[in-house]
Amino acid sequence: MTAPTLSSSSPEANARNIATTSDVVLTFSEAVDRETGNIVIYKYADDSVVETIGVTSGQVTGTGTTVITINPSVVLEASTKYYILIDATAFDDTSGNSYEGITSKNTYSFTTAAVPVSIQEQIQKLEPSAVIELFQLHLTSEINGVDAVYYYHSGSNEVYGDIVFNSITYSAVPCEMDGFQRTTTGTLPRPTFTIANATSTISSLLLSYNPLNAKIIRIRTCKKFLDASNFSSGTNPTADPYAVFEKNDTWYIDRVASENMNTVQFELTTKMDLINLRLPKRQILEHCPWIYKGIECGYAGSAYFDVNDNSVTSSSEDKCGHRYSSCVKRFKEGNVPFGGFPGARLQM
Repeated sequence: MTAPTLSSSSPEANARNIATTSDVVLTFSEAVDRETGNIVIYKYADDSVVETIGVTSGQVTGTGTTVITINPSVVLEASTKYYILIDATAFDDTSGNSYEGITSKNTYSFTTAAVPVSIQEQIQKLEPSAVIELFQLHLTSEINGVDAVYYYHSGSNEVYGDIVFNSITYSAVPCEMDGFQRTTTGTLPRPTFTIANATSTISSLLLSYNPLNAKIIRIRTCKKFLDASNFSSGTNPTADPYAVFEKNDTWYIDRVASENMNTVQFELTTKMDLINLRLPKRQILEHCPWIYKGIECGYAGSAYFDVNDNSVTSSSEDKCGHRYSSCVKRFKEGNVPFGGFPGARLQM
């Protein structure tokens, strides 16, 4: 007797544009029974395990039949390649012959669609669920003087309190991003991100850290895909952390366009524009642009300070805050090579 083989599958091997919520359907050459072992879904890029499914669990249906259906409990990420491995002990035919299983990542793989089907459905509806815009502001110690991420949403469009999406809480703060018009001249858009400056919260942030080249990620989703914790019932069967309009909607702060008691506006640029040579090279910036201990900075002392100019004892804790006060702490002899302009943001 010959062992059962795989006749076909859905999705097919090497298929593309597969929905992120698709089941996996396997059709065998003869009827098979579920035995023991696992079916494992992996990310192709890094071989990380997405989900391990026991062959006898409720997520696998069909026994004594040629068709086996696998229902993953997780929503797959958009624009991502996956592969599936199956233990050789998972399926037997009625004579006890075992299906050989799948042991190579190149045997059965598929790639999900760029936009989840759930988002596509919402776009095409006459009355779609409310569109929600979320923003992440990423600061890094190497560029901005601190490792921190701030989460905001505009507090509008049917949701006026804090929002939880993909287990992350976004604070309700009046903010908006505008200026995404694209032209046929080849010029990339330079949108603006405007955020409320109540109690000078954002101004205080700018005084403490250099905002230039900080990363801003915009996430657009729909209300129906938010986490269950956003709803009074505590449940949401349509929650989907991967249901976003654009996966990598990332921008970088190029300059502080305006600042007053009410709002702060940042002009943004793409990563492509960030690598361009700036002319003039020396710009009027409040924070020092020099690389700490680099050629322009030249600091080689043994006095160490953290990003808030507090004295520390080891070089591993030594991080420059890129402020004039940071320079003064290190160059006490008076020859301060500060690359910024301390009065750049003084206002009447």
